[in-house]
Amino acid sequence: MFDAMRRPMAALLAAAVPLLHAAERAPGAAIAPVYALAENTLVEAAGVQAHKASFFAYDGSGWSALRDGDRIGPPRPLKWYSRSDGRFCTHAPERSYREADCRVVAVDGDRASWTGEDGRAGTGQVLAGDAWNLEQRWLQRPVRALAGRDAVEALIGRTFVVAVLGDDRPSGTESGAYRFEPRGRGQMLVPDPGNSADRIAGASLRSFRWTFTPERGLCIGVEERSPEQGDCRSVRLTGDRMAWRMSNGGGAYGRVLAGDPRRLSAPAREAARRLRARLVGQTLVVRHRDRPERERGIRLLPDGEGRVALRGAGSAGTVRPLQWLLRDDLGLLCLSDVPASVRRLEFTANECFGVEADGDILRLQPRSGTALTGRILAGNAWDL
Repeated sequence: MFDAMRRPMAALLAAAVPLLHAAERAPGAAIAPVYALAENTLVEAAGVQAHKASFFAYDGSGWSALRDGDRIGPPRPLKWYSRSDGRFCTHAPERSYREADCRVVAVDGDRASWTGEDGRAGTGQVLAGDAWNLEQRWLQRPVRALAGRDAVEALIGRTFVVAVLGDDRPSGTESGAYRFEPRGRGQMLVPDPGNSADRIAGASLRSFRWTFTPERGLCIGVEERSPEQGDCRSVRLTGDRMAWRMSNGGGAYGRVLAGDPRRLSAPAREAARRLRARLVGQTLVVRHRDRPERERGIRLLPDGEGRVALRGAGSAGTVRPLQWLLRDDLGLLCLSDVPASVRRLEFTANECFGVEADGDILRLQPRSGTALTGRILAGNAWDL
């Protein structure tokens, strides 16, 4: 099961298209504490016998709690982020950021030291993972934690979506994805950062081989490279969150999703291509949700813009501009009538529909409520 090959992401593309995932670079002095603290716990003194522990999830969230003797208080949520000047900042989610929330942090092995905005210095210890079980105490349910071989076996048949450390925005944060298949095979995806409207067509896809050994961890090889020609990473999987740490202090962090949601396998990518070809440039006609005697016509243009109009009883048929995004990876079609002069890069959940096309039959499923059914007409059938 664990026979494969490996090389670091820096060489994932040919020399003509050099690319390195930001999450996998060896960290500089300013960012190094972030890699050391992400998905780990910082314990510091908070009195004669009291200690405070803070767990930092990769997405900028986390929890903290106080322990006095043998008693651990209830965990409280926190927000964290880093600054380019090397300061590491934490604060309660219910209030905004303050300068006093930040401190300059250094980590050497499992020892941390810092200087706050008030000039006060402190030291603490970095423990692996959620050492005080703050997450499961906050959620009040067990959180499955796996490491080493168990974590790697749990990846098979699933997709690791790489995220940007400390970035908790709901979208736009992915910096790549890996789909792990049985027998040491897989595919990796690097989205085109300048093409938000078409992540599949604008992405770079490479097949890879993977292997695992207890000594070296999880290793990936692209093309002819072997594990011996690159470094490998230790793996820790907590619930659906994964930390993939390199020996040089860097790493990749993100979530593990079931199946192939990013359309990395050949059949899934072909299905996404067919769906896009079936919708873009055509006219989509659906019944108005509240007025079934009316129909809404939608035309999707290739550049993420489009046109929409109503027809039927009491409607003027005025054509309005439209912006759209087809999330091939999620099977979502997102629509907004915000003018094109205000370019939309993100859409809310209420603006997105699950989309299915079967021949000329169209089905749009809103976040809640009854699905909308309609037709796909060839070309600009409504003169939009």
